[in-house]
Amino acid sequence: MGYASLNRAVDFGPGQALPDQGTVLLTDTVGSDGSFLLHYFLANALQPLSQNTPTDSPVTAVGKALHTQLRVGPTPEARQQQSSGDLIPGNGYGVILVGLAQIFNHYLLIARKLGLNLNAYRDKRRFYFVDGVSRISPMAKFRKLFPTPISNQVTPTPTAPNAILPPIPTLGPDTDIHSASHTYLDTVFELIVQGFAGMDATRPCLVIDNLSVLWDLGLSTDAVLAFVRSCKLWAESKRGVVVLLAHADRPLLANFQAALSPTHQPSTQFEYFLKALVHLTNFVFKVEPLSSGNSRDVHGQVS
Repeated sequence: MGYASLNRAVDFGPGQALPDQGTVLLTDTVGSDGSFLLHYFLANALQPLSQNTPTDSPVTAVGKALHTQLRVGPTPEARQQQSSGDLIPGNGYGVILVGLAQIFNHYLLIARKLGLNLNAYRDKRRFYFVDGVSRISPMAKFRKLFPTPISNQVTPTPTAPNAILPPIPTLGPDTDIHSASHTYLDTVFELIVQGFAGMDATRPCLVIDNLSVLWDLGLSTDAVLAFVRSCKLWAESKRGVVVLLAHADRPLLANFQAALSPTHQPSTQFEYFLKALVHLTNFVFKVEPLSSGNSRDVHGQVS
């Protein structure tokens, strides 16, 4: 689905584009955006793999010790035959996308290039979008217009979210940041669980783009990690999958490989945050620029 060459490189089992259950962590940098992998997992959770996978591929896989080099950034191959929005029988996943980095229209347009109509899947109760951009910042109170959840609209608009995250409480010097962060993220978790309860699916696929936003907005590291742990345990109890995207830029994390070492002691709060995320996840995909520098055809590498 969409990234045929990547389907063969990612070995989750015969004909599987997602693990049976577990948590997948995608890390990227400013130099190499990893959101294309997020859309890859999103598309494959909604639609089974294509059986007509081409044989030619720019991707080289060496067993499970995979080191893939491919173009990062340009639009992937689109599947035009699905542009009408007709649904292919799915694999039982109900996808809940928490968009902390982009509004729904962004994901809608990219999915359309991959041959998916998210609105059609939403009408079938297979897709649920949570807007984490419009109101989450305390500065959002100065905006005059806000999107309205689709459930509150008489005539639903195609780009309306299913739900909107409430504003993060103001974290001042007198605020118990730890307690406020836990309370807020408990609300987010309940919103996710309630969203899945109304879906026509047996297994959840929770996609969060981008988890780093919660950390950047000042929520406590322990609260964010507790939120991830709750999502992981909830999804696995239903044989589901959690897909997380987080930044791992070199200015914030001097040595990514060293940070993954069990004996390494974190030197910064961000390093501790990322190391703990890796510990909580079952699969880690690292997107980064080429160590040899950029070239015309290859923008980055995935390992």
